[in-house]
Amino acid sequence: MEQPITCILDALSEKKVRKMRSITIKGLSYDSRHIHDGYAYFALTGLHTDGHQYIEDAIKNGAVCIIHEHELPHYHEPIVYIQVPNSRTAMSPVAAAFWENPSRHLITVGVTGTEGKSTMVALIAQLLNLAGCKAGFISTVAYKIGDETLPNPEHQTTPEATTIHEKLNAMLENSLEYAVIESSSHGLSKIMNRLGDVDFDAGLMTNVRHEHLEFHKTWENYRNDKANLFRMLENQPKTKRIAGVSKTINSFGVVCHDDPSSDYFKKCTESPVYTYSVKTSTADCWASSIQTDPQGSTFLVTLDGKSYQARINLPGAFNVENTLGALLMVKRLTTIDSEVLISLLPKLEPITGRMTRIDMGQPFEVLVDYAHTPSSFEAILPSLREQTKARLICVFGSGGERDGPALHGRARLPVPRGRRAARLPRARPHGGRDRDRHPRRGLEREMRLRLACRRARLRRGRHAHPHPDGGRPDPAGRHRVPVGCRDVRRLRQRHRHAEGGGDAALHPQAAGGTARPG
Repeated sequence: MEQPITCILDALSEKKVRKMRSITIKGLSYDSRHIHDGYAYFALTGLHTDGHQYIEDAIKNGAVCIIHEHELPHYHEPIVYIQVPNSRTAMSPVAAAFWENPSRHLITVGVTGTEGKSTMVALIAQLLNLAGCKAGFISTVAYKIGDETLPNPEHQTTPEATTIHEKLNAMLENSLEYAVIESSSHGLSKIMNRLGDVDFDAGLMTNVRHEHLEFHKTWENYRNDKANLFRMLENQPKTKRIAGVSKTINSFGVVCHDDPSSDYFKKCTESPVYTYSVKTSTADCWASSIQTDPQGSTFLVTLDGKSYQARINLPGAFNVENTLGALLMVKRLTTIDSEVLISLLPKLEPITGRMTRIDMGQPFEVLVDYAHTPSSFEAILPSLREQTKARLICVFGSGGERDGPALHGRARLPVPRGRRAARLPRARPHGGRDRDRHPRRGLEREMRLRLACRRARLRRGRHAHPHPDGGRPDPAGRHRVPVGCRDVRRLRQRHRHAEGGGDAALHPQAAGGTARPG
């Protein structure tokens, strides 16, 4: 994509231009290391560094246009300099104009909330594609801009505006019709303005919990920024040209009726808002008779006054709620019959890092999940506890640099999550510290996971079972510490304050009988 410099200038309402000349812009970047010949460079003022320090590096790498905030000591020929009040907020209108507003030619869905965003984005996109619609998505875990789903190397929930519009344009070039975007509070914030120029047609809110107060300062500000997604929905029908065909789009919202903030989000838009629930029959889409098993759930779903038997192969009872949200969203986006959509639910696949099973032949089950907040622990652990006859071992860490100012200058500690895990019968939590207090060290993370796995294998009781480590009962019938596990106590003392990398819930298999049930 190439655009004249006037494309950038027309997108900016407030600017001061120096060294103006006619040039062609070939790309946009806010990282001087990613600048190539003909690029425009955004000098951003960040928390840890200032992009103005790297302007000279950007010019050396080929930048022909510099978008900056501060007065500069030098203005080189033949570089065009554009001074703006805020370089970061300027990226959104410039990126949208450079890529020719791709969201205006896609049916665009935003998904916000504290928990479940990545899963919801993936489920909506999957269900659309299974139903014969061409859909792409952008999420923390991965993105799909064509036929292939690729991992997100940066793991940034909502990328900067330059990346958002570039990927939306790629979806257009690959003839996709729908785009589902994971929309974080940062991305929706007026301060960051990553999504300020995306033309959303539908928005979905999963829930609002306690998170990111290091940025938003208060929970009210956090919720208010998330609600910007619903404020962006137009209350009048609009026409979009999708895949060469003009379509009339009626914007709408979807919220989880069970969340206390659902009414707040409804009031933030004049567009219709639909609800889903696993607790009440007053919602537009609701589930009852939920039965869970290690592979998934079976339930009765009621949609538009009709009930259907449904099955999902997604582990965890909370995925019933996620599925309802995706089902309701796709139903309102398309004219596809409800029975057809529900018949596709068993084909939905879990996403990597969300209740992902790891099977290396071990005599216990290992699940890896992204859960890192107290409420997410409350969502995933109870169902695992019900399915586990033996001990449930939870290994978790804390990313750090979140909620610090709200907690009297301290970064969020894992204590609340440890308490929630410890409330469950026969649960053994293993918590780590924050990365800003204790630097991440792979060895410590490995040792903590190793300790959890050894505890899962270790059987204490009168009846011993064969161990991979070769443990044997002593003459009195007590189980001796297996060979290789004698250093467990030493590991516990040595790594008591080690950080847990990511979150993993481990629970011994009930049939294996290789862990003490009490």
